Amino acid sequence: MDTFANSPAIFFILYFVFLLATLVASIISLVIHKHGRLFSLLTILLVPVLFITSFYNALMRSGGTTEIQFFFISLSRGDGSTLIMTACWILLLCWWIWMISFRFHLRKKG
Repeated sequence: MDTFANSPAIFFILYFVFLLATLVASIISLVIHKHGRLFSLLTILLVPVLFITSFYNALMRSGGTTEIQFFFISLSRGDGSTLIMTACWILLLCWWIWMISFRFHLRKKG
């Protein structure tokens, strides 16, 4: 029986849904908000990089490992695409934190 962690199809679907949600949110943020346009533009550029590096990692993946295991194995070996992917994920996480804190700031401001 497949579990969530061992099912690459579910992992990839959720992964790409998250990336698409990030892309849509950053485009909306770029159009609507005056603040943070550079950060939103950077996020829009990062999502395709994550798509490309994800497909590269999936193609280069050795058999029998899950995506998460492969990610950490590649990271420990210093694989370039995994390092790029890690940097992009850190920037995307910063973008989501910034967006959430910006929303709370706008609500407090009135």
